[in-house]
Amino acid sequence: MASFEKAVITTFKAEGGFENDKEDNANFVNGVCIGTNRGISAQAYYAYFKKIPTEKQMRDLTPEQAMLIYKGNYWDKIAGDFIINQSVAELMFQFIIGSGQGQVSDIKDLANKANGSNVLISNDLPITKADSIFINGLNQSLYFKGLWDFRLAFYDKVVKNTPAKIKYLKGWQNRLNTHKFIA
Repeated sequence: MASFEKAVITTFKAEGGFENDKEDNANFVNGVCIGTNRGISAQAYYAYFKKIPTEKQMRDLTPEQAMLIYKGNYWDKIAGDFIINQSVAELMFQFIIGSGQGQVSDIKDLANKANGSNVLISNDLPITKADSIFINGLNQSLYFKGLWDFRLAFYDKVVKNTPAKIKYLKGWQNRLNTHKFIA
């Protein structure tokens, strides 16, 4: 099975320290720009701890706190502990870290497409253990390629819809390029 510890180490390598980009919507909670640290947005902090963080709390976010948030807000939502292929699990994990839990429906849609039928219900609910069994039964390299290609096209769509986000495009593409399929 995939390892959360390996996935989060990969994520920490890609994520920097504290930033407070006023053009990044994830830095805001209730209209206040708070920031992001270790790849954890103020919104993710709020969703996990059920309290709005201060800028100081975001600046002081520890690796242990970030791991709790990554596990609860993202890894568990993709049933990462039940996905057999590490590279597939890590790419699924990055999907929802980068774009939120709404990407779960796209992950399910891509699994249906790889299977050639609509078995998984298209919704934003977390992936279940039963869903993970279905995903594990897919050709893992083809499913990974579908995820990867979709994500690349998604970035282009974001920039097309919001041209100011072009400044993030190269970074998003570089991060995606670090994900390679390993059987």
